[in-house]
Amino acid sequence: MLAAVIDAAAREAAIDEYTFGKNVLAALPVLAAADFRVTVTTLQGVIRLSDYVITRCVEAVVHGCDLIEPVEPDQTALQITGEALLSVLDSKHPELVVLARAVPLRTWVAATGRRVPPPGLEAALPVMT
Repeated sequence: MLAAVIDAAAREAAIDEYTFGKNVLAALPVLAAADFRVTVTTLQGVIRLSDYVITRCVEAVVHGCDLIEPVEPDQTALQITGEALLSVLDSKHPELVVLARAVPLRTWVAATGRRVPPPGLEAALPVMT
């Protein structure tokens, strides 16, 4: 069901001359004034706003890195994504966090998507399923 909703939204956005940057600029003042402790209801359930924003950042950066011609992420977004993914790794495989931190940040983030994992991390990736 969710895949169909996402597919329909993406197709509609393409028809409506959707511009990502324009929508981000419109959202910035709202996010700047937001109380990140509140919860929001999504199709998947209730989540804190701070966690929701982080998961959207992770999705955008990881999937951008997965493209045939990868999208180079903003350094702040890359840092947020790397730390969030290390936090998930720490909850599942704490013994591998030091190894993951030794991998260049961009390589670590890309490996959590569909890229080849760095040596020693194969069994732990993907960290989010």
